[in-house]
Formats: sequence, C-alpha cells, structure tokens
Amino acid sequence: MTAIVVVSHGGEIEIKSAFLVYTLIDQLRGSYKIYIGVPAEEYNLPELSDISRSFYKENNIGFFRFKNPVLEIKNNYSRGELVSNKIYAMMHNFSEENIVFLDSDIAALMSFETDQLVPESKDLKLKPANRANVTDWQNIYKKAGQEYPSESVITGIDKKQLPPYFNSGVIGLKNKTRQDFIEMWAYYFSWLSSINELNYPTFHRDQVALSLAVNKLGNEFELLDEKYNFPVRGKKLSGKEALPAMAHYHKPYTLYHYKVLRRLFNSFLTRNEKFKILINKYPEWERFFSGIKLRASFYSGIEKLRYKKFLIRKKVSLNR
Repeated sequence: MTAIVVVSHGGEIEIKSAFLVYTLIDQLRGSYKIYIGVPAEEYNLPELSDISRSFYKENNIGFFRFKNPVLEIKNNYSRGELVSNKIYAMMHNFSEENIVFLDSDIAALMSFETDQLVPESKDLKLKPANRANVTDWQNIYKKAGQEYPSESVITGIDKKQLPPYFNSGVIGLKNKTRQDFIEMWAYYFSWLSSINELNYPTFHRDQVALSLAVNKLGNEFELLDEKYNFPVRGKKLSGKEALPAMAHYHKPYTLYHYKVLRRLFNSFLTRNEKFKILINKYPEWERFFSGIKLRASFYSGIEKLRYKKFLIRKKVSLNR
C-alpha cells in the first residue's frame, strides 16, 4: 500500500492540487491512498475553500493538518520558505508501507502503476534535477562538514554532471526509513536558511537540503524515470512520441499552451464546475481559462516571450 501525499491550502495552489488529484484518480493504478496535507490553521496562509473540501470528501481523499516550524517564524513567507511544507507534511504518521510525495503542479497523463514511483530495494527514488542551477557544491559540502560525494547524476535538461542533486517534485521512499530521512532533510533546510554566504537559488533550498540529507545519511537511491516527472516547461510535449505518465507544468500558461493539457484541464472544470469560481479569482488562471479564446491567445504570446527572456537571463547568469 502506498500513501500519495499532496500539499495544499487556500490560494492558487488549491486549483493545482485538485487538478492533480482528478488526474490521479483517472490514471493511477495499484494499491494506494491519496492524502491532502494542509498547514495548521495558526499560520498566516489562506484556508482551503469549501469547494476543495467538498471535492476531496466526494472522492474519499484523506485529509490531515501538519505543523511547520519554518512558518512560525514570521507572517509573510517567500516561495523558498513555503517549499518547506512538503518536508513537514511527510512527517505525518502514515501507516502505508511506501510514501510518495507529489508537487501540486503536476498532472497525470497516462495510466501507470504506483510501483513505478517507489524504490524496489533502495531508500529513495528520485529524478535528477532538470538544470545545474546550483554549482557551488564544493563549498556547500565543506560548509556542512561533509565529504564530497563519490556518486554523481546527470541533469535532465542541460546534461551537466553534478553530485547527487534531485528534483523534489516526485519523491518515493520506504516508510521504515522515512523518519530519519525527513528529520535530516528538515535540519538541513533550516541550516541553509541560517547561512548567507552560500550561493544557490533560495527557491531550490529544499533540493539542496535534500542532497545534504542523502549524503549525510548515506541513503541509497534509485533514479526515477523522467516520464514520471516530465519538465514540460523545459522540454516540449511532442505529438510524435508517447506522452509522459506525469507532466510537471508549473504555470497555468503551460496548461493552456499544450493541447493535451488544456483539454485535460477543461475536462476537470467541466466535471467540477465550482472550481470556475476559483479560476475567476486569480488573474493568471482567469486569462487562460475564462473561455475567451482571443484573450487567452493574446496572453499566451506574452508568456511565451517572457519565458524566453527568463531562459536567456538564466543562461547568462550561469555562464558568469
């Protein structure tokens, strides 16, 4: 039995989380239970809407609250701090043999078994990071008081060789080894938050902390096939090739840009019409899924140009 864990709370994330659950119900096979983890009420985050709560109840989705010490420090959170929710959600007392965490901005496109997401004999199953956006590894491991790893991985998009550095959007692990790993992951996330002189993107602090935890504990890992965490923004969905099992899309623009994702999301809205109320609350979603095609096409062109400029800036930054 496998616990599938997804984090949500009020805001745009609840649209993504519900859409992910909708696609998993349709495509995921095997013995599993889906859980929605929501940060405790005392944190300064919007509450999950009644629309989402009803959807999860109707589909027999598990629901739990979790504490996150990172969110207790202040009332306004950066994206780099909010990603810590996945760490603390996975501390919940699950009874299932296997645990799989999924980022909310993922959609299941093809039928597959839960066994594909969990390690067969190792501690963890993860996909290498998409890009080498962290390069200061010698200094990071030295500052952490760790030996530099002997193993390496190849990043999925820019094909760079790095010490084990993973995308944290899909993580499969055994419940029996989960507690030690999650506690170490949480420790290094907090440690990195207190260190100013290290060079890495703060939004990927969780991924750097994950690498440090794996190295510290000597966790053995299996590499997850990219088709179970396909980076749609970095690689195109080609009509000439088989669709990936799960697409990691990040933004509503990407859902609109690809016909297969657009149709899937529109089917979600058709079958769950109350979510259109949430769509209309958030401009980034409303401009693409309000039903006005000309408006959506206009903003699609703007987003395409914006993303190209983003990639150029990132390339220049990494080459400095």
